[in-house]
Amino acid sequence: MPMPLNNKHVHFLDETFCEPFNAKFVEQIYRATDSICAEMRECINVDGNDLVRAANMMKKTITRDKLISWVETLNCILDGHVVPLLEKAVEMQSENQKLKDEKIKDQETIISLQNKLVEKKDEEISSMKSTVQTELKSYSSALSQSCKAALAPRKIEAAVKRVSDKEDRSRNVIIYGMKEESGEDLNQ
Repeated sequence: MPMPLNNKHVHFLDETFCEPFNAKFVEQIYRATDSICAEMRECINVDGNDLVRAANMMKKTITRDKLISWVETLNCILDGHVVPLLEKAVEMQSENQKLKDEKIKDQETIISLQNKLVEKKDEEISSMKSTVQTELKSYSSALSQSCKAALAPRKIEAAVKRVSDKEDRSRNVIIYGMKEESGEDLNQ
């Protein structure tokens, strides 16, 4: 819709509007709307936009041309800018919800895969535990059998006897340069 000509309120609005959406467009709409509403409040002599009512606008000072100009400007703001902006907001909300749903689905997939990984690790640990227990029992069995044979009383007695039969030379001391005496006891 073409903008009204010679209208001081619509100069706030940019004709290349809504692609891509940004906060600048909201500011433009706010300033244009505030401009037209300020003029209307001033003409009907009220303080707030909530007081811009038909009863206040039926004054003889407000001409038909003035009302037509306001309606034309408000229509331009609404139809040319507010409605497209709301449509973009709805599209963005829809896209945002779609992305949230995809993120939730991806997170559920990640959790499921992590649970499967934990289950596999538990299976591996269980298998490894079983193998270690089996091998430990086999090793323990082999060790106990060899220890029984090695620690048999006869073998211990024979080893002690062999050691005690050998001459204990750890107490012998040799002193070089000293003469032996004839009455020395060498067996101590």
